[in-house]
Amino acid sequence: MLAALKAFEATPDAARLGWQVVIGPDEEIGSADTRPLLEAAARRCQAGLVFEPARENGDVVGSRKAVGRFRISSHGQSAHVANTRHEGRNAIAALLDFLIAIRPLPKERAGLLVNLGRIEGGGATNVVPDHAAAVLDVRVDRQDDAGWIRGRLEKIARTTAAETGCQLQVEGDFARPPMEKSAATDRLFKGWQKAAQDLGLAPFSKIHSGGGSDANLIAAAGTPCLDGLGVVGGRLHSVEEYLHVPSLMERAQLTALCLHRLATAKCDRLSGRSPPGRCRGSFS
Repeated sequence: MLAALKAFEATPDAARLGWQVVIGPDEEIGSADTRPLLEAAARRCQAGLVFEPARENGDVVGSRKAVGRFRISSHGQSAHVANTRHEGRNAIAALLDFLIAIRPLPKERAGLLVNLGRIEGGGATNVVPDHAAAVLDVRVDRQDDAGWIRGRLEKIARTTAAETGCQLQVEGDFARPPMEKSAATDRLFKGWQKAAQDLGLAPFSKIHSGGGSDANLIAAAGTPCLDGLGVVGGRLHSVEEYLHVPSLMERAQLTALCLHRLATAKCDRLSGRSPPGRCRGSFS
């Protein structure tokens, strides 16, 4: 970003385009503290550019799933496993009934992902367990599906509670809304792709990603956004993560050229707002 901005600001047309950089330290844990800064910046701008790594083949990201985390708590009644078993309510068994019941949910909504990431509960084996909990990672493509899945989890929890005599509680929410597809993002990508062709870079496409980033927050604020504009690399989040060194220069050149073309093109608005100050344009 720094190299691209230095190159762009050295051009005579730089005064025609405003820009702002937001770098957050908490992106990997949900951007809870930087979210207001990102949303405020998004509302002031016509487009968002996010420099998450590109894919191994150079592809950039045009849409992302919403990312949610839900904790399902099951509360039963402890009892001796033999002498007073009839008095007990097995919280683990109730939780298992719930988890089995939610397994078909991804078939009910296209793009829905539900992953059981953690389960806990119980104590001594001669006691009917009175507590258990599970943590789910839930991802959806559309904002409407976020409310739908929350409702379905709560309904299944109520049904399971009625059948088992245990209390089941659903807690959690979607920390990142979906970065949904839009015509404005498509136009932004076509300009980016054309600039890459003019520079002789390897061709790349725009993809949909299941992972979340700060682009989710920018797009949800109503600002067209491209993601994955950073260095080309692969094997993310592993000890074998790598970057393709020549792509550092290539991506900086591409960004600088795109900023120049945004500054010099006719200023067709990418979103519905008219920003003050220097022009925020789109590719012609």
